[in-house]
Amino acid sequence: MIVIIRILSQILFVVVAIYGSLAGIAAAVAPRGSEVETVDTGVAASTIYVTATKYLMFMQSALRSKDRRVIVLGASNADIELRPNILRQTIQCAAVDNLSIGNENVTELYQTALIAYRNRQHYGEPADVYVLGVWFGLFGDSKYRWNGAGREENQTDLDVEFLRYGNYKKDGEFYVSRLGSKYEHIANILVGPYILFEKISREATASLRKWFFVRPDSRTDEEREAFVISDADKAAAVAYWQQQIGSSEHLAPTQFEILVKIIEMLSRGKNKVIVVDLPVPSWWSVATPFYREYKDRLAAIEKKFSGATAVKFLSLSQYEKSEYFSDEVHAKPYVASLIGADVAKAINADACHSTTNQQVLEGKRYDPE
Repeated sequence: MIVIIRILSQILFVVVAIYGSLAGIAAAVAPRGSEVETVDTGVAASTIYVTATKYLMFMQSALRSKDRRVIVLGASNADIELRPNILRQTIQCAAVDNLSIGNENVTELYQTALIAYRNRQHYGEPADVYVLGVWFGLFGDSKYRWNGAGREENQTDLDVEFLRYGNYKKDGEFYVSRLGSKYEHIANILVGPYILFEKISREATASLRKWFFVRPDSRTDEEREAFVISDADKAAAVAYWQQQIGSSEHLAPTQFEILVKIIEMLSRGKNKVIVVDLPVPSWWSVATPFYREYKDRLAAIEKKFSGATAVKFLSLSQYEKSEYFSDEVHAKPYVASLIGADVAKAINADACHSTTNQQVLEGKRYDPE
């Protein structure tokens, strides 16, 4: 019996040593929220976290600072068209964070907004600027957007991520560390080996996954600039977004209600909210009813907040020419930089100066031609 106990003790020691070593390696290569100045989900793929949702979950502590922030929220087009490096060239009064998550709907946008809002309250009442990049693709019903295996309750990608390792638990609408914010970093270090293993597995199976599953857009900027959409591309895009939205005719009304809830939450206190109506190619206006319904409903929401000085709406309709886009949603790199510059001027005028240049707020700068 003594021999068996001794062997089991040695095995346990080896297992603990290996796990501890892996945790140390993971901690060494992972960006630390306490050491970075801003959060940018756009760089997630280059980190151990790989995905925007995992990156955001583990980088929450970087949002807990006393400095003023401009926080971008939206889907992949917000990530591309509202890049922090472009916004920082103009914005003079705050650091810039990008919390965009590709392929989300407004339900997940609300979760992202909640992550930002709650973490920003860590040191009291901030005076931040929230930039919401919206378009009609965000307004799909969750029962169609989040209906994969294991998502019986339509859990979003963020829900799945926060429940994956057991280091977080749900407290109302928000997820909190099981060890509390003070020891959150310890809980995150303890699950590091799992993250490291996932990273290695993804790298090892990258070619296989690209063959059997979704192929990421690996085009160069030059290829994106040269892109011309075909009728077949348009038909495929319409079919895809009808599936994502869960209808061929109507957007989900509840998603617009959630957008109102987001704006009301984020505009509390000293905060400001700028809702950016991100452009899409003009051919969408005749391809589906989504475009017109989205414009009408967004106009109604803008009217609802017309008396709120903390809330502004920014139209970028001058960028809706089809030749400005590298696919059905995302602007070509050069145009994306112009969009970002326009939005940065609007932020700077509204949030960094006492007077607002209304022409900038209406998006009447930078003609790509």
